[in-house]
Amino acid sequence: MKQPHQQGVLDGLCSIYSIINSLRLVVGNISVNQCKYLLIESIKAIEEKKASSDFIVDGIGINDLAYIMRCVIEKEYPMVKRSKPFHKNSDATIDDFWERTEDFLLVPKRAAIVGLATAEIGHWSVIRSISAKRLYLFDSSGLHFLNKSNCTTEKLVPTLTYYLELKE
Repeated sequence: MKQPHQQGVLDGLCSIYSIINSLRLVVGNISVNQCKYLLIESIKAIEEKKASSDFIVDGIGINDLAYIMRCVIEKEYPMVKRSKPFHKNSDATIDDFWERTEDFLLVPKRAAIVGLATAEIGHWSVIRSISAKRLYLFDSSGLHFLNKSNCTTEKLVPTLTYYLELKE
């Protein structure tokens, strides 16, 4: 029997969903209408930058994600601080990533956007919490968790990680 397509099968908008979902965890109560507004503004920003809509199907990389954060999110949510903790650390191990992200997420109203990669797909997701053995996700395509035993730095890419939190 055929199954219905899920978000992400026909589109590459997981990056924008990850931004919006992380904001929902950090900022709190964001209305559906505000989320739709952020989705539309993010799409417009990338269309203007790329002069193409191919990214809607193909997805975007870390530079375009950063562009959305700068051009759209900082305007709407100036109280949100973002950082790329592993930006220049391509040697970070999965244990480094796990420990640092776990410590970061111990504080309420924080989230981490992470790039996931497999041979078949690239995907952006949001980590809402971590235990010793598992990442718990707030994911647009229905992923609920990732087991640490299945994670490598090739599958869960530290350099493609953003931390979001409220400014002090």
